[in-house]
Amino acid sequence: MKKLFFYIIFCYLLVSCQSSDIIKNVEFDYSEFKKLTFLSNSIEIKNEYKISLEDSFVDHTMETSPSERLINWVKNNIIGFGVENKLIIEIKDASIIETNVESAEKIAGIIKKSQELKFELSYFAIFSLYDDSDNLLAFTEIQSKRTVTSNTLISLYEKEKILEQLVYKGLEDFTLKADQMSREYLSEFIL
Repeated sequence: MKKLFFYIIFCYLLVSCQSSDIIKNVEFDYSEFKKLTFLSNSIEIKNEYKISLEDSFVDHTMETSPSERLINWVKNNIIGFGVENKLIIEIKDASIIETNVESAEKIAGIIKKSQELKFELSYFAIFSLYDDSDNLLAFTEIQSKRTVTSNTLISLYEKEKILEQLVYKGLEDFTLKADQMSREYLSEFIL
């Protein structure tokens, strides 16, 4: 009986000591992101995105929101060169929405249904170039989305790290899209 008791305790400890995924800290080094140089005397940022406090929106829970990350990228990586024209960057959306998703997994012929969290990051901005008389010369709309799923049973620390990683990867996608769209629609004004 004693052996059975110790065997049960040992099995319990063995199962409870499973390794867990360690989520690395994300460091935002803006020099790693794409740099853009426009023929522009000044660059103006208009953050028109208003953070929503509704349940499904989670970007307000982050220490540094996605819109702040986007603004920092613009300040660090978009350069104006020249003596005329004005570049206006309007941030329309920089949100993260959390939803519950039901997933089905088939293990040994048995279908196991589980709940997962889905986080969706959405960036949307408009790059507009004006001459010195405030006439619109050219503009482009840049939009990128990225999603990630996670188990519903995660700690707040893990959730924060998942969101930081999502924002980093999403900003990386956005900068590549900004470069592509700017070269396509603002080609006369980009170096």
